[in-house]
Amino acid sequence: MLILSVTSKQQGINLLPFLPT
Repeated sequence: MLILSVTSKQQGINLLPFLPT
């Protein structure tokens, strides 16, 4: 789910707060 993590960071939305991104 790295892509989702990167996407969420790109969007500025922390959809995956459980990931250290």
